[in-house]
Amino acid sequence: MCRNRVDCLDSVITARMPGGGRFHSHCTVAGKAILAFRPDEEIRAIIKHGMLRFTSATLGKYAELMNDLHLTHRRGFGNG
Repeated sequence: MCRNRVDCLDSVITARMPGGGRFHSHCTVAGKAILAFRPDEEIRAIIKHGMLRFTSATLGKYAELMNDLHLTHRRGFGNG
């Protein structure tokens, strides 16, 4: 959930989200970092309604997401 928004004039890419808005967890670094430390059953329950692709970089397949989450878990932090 987006609690607050700060506009940055130097940003190349801007994501507009009003306060109280939500991002899908599979398409944000913070969301994937959280998912990486959740049990597989919980991850499946969270994404059971599909994985919408918002950009060409958004992971759209369950296997891709799980590979990314396992790497994030081993590494200890999320990465784009």
